[in-house]
Amino acid sequence: MTGEEKARLKGLEERFGLSLTPLQIEQMETYWALLQKWSRRISLTTVASFGELMEFHFFESFLGLRLLKEGERKLADIGSGAGFPGLGLQVLDPALEVSLLERHHRKAVFLKEAVRRLGLGGEVHHLPAEDFVWTNVDAATARALKTSARVEAALGGGKIPLLAFHGQDVPVSGAVKWRAETRLAVPGSHRRMISRLIFFP
Repeated sequence: MTGEEKARLKGLEERFGLSLTPLQIEQMETYWALLQKWSRRISLTTVASFGELMEFHFFESFLGLRLLKEGERKLADIGSGAGFPGLGLQVLDPALEVSLLERHHRKAVFLKEAVRRLGLGGEVHHLPAEDFVWTNVDAATARALKTSARVEAALGGGKIPLLAFHGQDVPVSGAVKWRAETRLAVPGSHRRMISRLIFFP
């Protein structure tokens, strides 16, 4: 990590109220190296530097822990893509049981390699979220992805909250009744939010 990256990391820790362990920092660096290698073959993210990766992917993901309630330990990350926020949440709290749901084959292969290289216990499911069996799940997460009515109905039927990482507009279909139980602004951002959404059958 360069001196500039170390300074940015320190600033992020102060802004987000966190202090990462050497292992967590190493996991972020390992992920960055893996992402650079795989990005030559598939499009995973638009971040152009390790600093951007830390801030916009890892640290924003870390915030999600603040919206989880006691006992919510089993998560399903909808349309996980490059692995966020699900993978980031597990880096901060390895005891979480995270299922990464990804319909695209090559992205699912990348996620399996990322989970292995980072030494995490997450499970990767190569399928659309609509086909996932929504039992034994405490909460769902989604980043920059509009959920479908089928998924929202499954969450409402099982009383599963959704942590939605988004900008100003909450990414829901609107076909199922919902309400924002809690909203959390991303530190240093004027528009990025994380909302804890509840869907009703």
